[in-house]
Amino acid sequence: EASGCRPRGGGGPPARGGGPPVVKPLEPLQLHPGATALQYGISCFEGMKAYKDAQGHARLFRPEMNMARLQRSTLRLALPEFGEEELLECIKALLRVDDAWIPQERGYSLYLRPFVMGSTPFLGVGPSNDAKLITLLSPVGPYFKAGQAKVRLLIDETNLRAAPGGAGAHKLAGNYAPTIAPQRRAAELGADQCLYSCEGKLSECGAMNMFFLIRDEAVEGGLELVTAPLDGTILPGVTRDSILSLARQWGEFKVSERDVTISELETAFNEGRLVECFGAGTAAVIMPVGGFVREDGTKWELPETPVDAATGADMSLGQRLKDAIEAIQYGEVESPWSVLVN
Repeated sequence: EASGCRPRGGGGPPARGGGPPVVKPLEPLQLHPGATALQYGISCFEGMKAYKDAQGHARLFRPEMNMARLQRSTLRLALPEFGEEELLECIKALLRVDDAWIPQERGYSLYLRPFVMGSTPFLGVGPSNDAKLITLLSPVGPYFKAGQAKVRLLIDETNLRAAPGGAGAHKLAGNYAPTIAPQRRAAELGADQCLYSCEGKLSECGAMNMFFLIRDEAVEGGLELVTAPLDGTILPGVTRDSILSLARQWGEFKVSERDVTISELETAFNEGRLVECFGAGTAAVIMPVGGFVREDGTKWELPETPVDAATGADMSLGQRLKDAIEAIQYGEVESPWSVLVN
């Protein structure tokens, strides 16, 4: 825990100086009930994982992107800045202490939750001069217990996850609490999660970026992989960026960051051109989508996953991307994206 954050030049309010970082057992926080995090939601966080390779070495996946995104989130909330490289070194030191908690098996990892919260006790809307920067750890297993299941998404045209000019591009605690009630509504309509929209344009799926593989004979390879652009309403996911980079390196189909409207998705589905859809994020890496539900109860069921006739292996693009990313995360493939902790 770092109680307080050293400013790094501009952006946030004046800080009182950060205390030395401390590694200690998990315990309840002592916090004034008037703390700005409690009263005004001045809190942001990150989600990342540590992995063990076959030699037992701990690894992080593109952690500098998480540090940079957390910094942007703190600035959006007018919280004191922190040293990105210093925080990463603190996280590595914490992992060296808790190395035994990092699972060894493929598919398992240690989840890391760095977060920054305003701790100034003040009843009044304004910047928090005091902040707590804390990292929690928890071992986690495969996102899906029995194989790679598929989910059904409610295309939510009632609720907004983020709006132009808002804070959707930042990982703020306040972006997530309002999604709980729509999630319950999605379950009532027979869906697992919400796929949000804004002015007819598809946005994010719960806490994941969305990807669509659409057949189009007019483009290279006859296929286009599409995800929403970073227009300020979309979270710039680390997995999202990794998928785009890998797909462009492969050069087998068109890769686009552009808007996909509900009407375009419906047309592609009705014409049999919607090949595959999946969400992408730290938790599951790839979350395959089996179908969609509209608010009027209409259901769209996507084609079955292609499998290898000889082995029965999943031949979907989502599975291929997941395998490629996990091979890097677990150190099976040399890549600058995989950062050794020791």
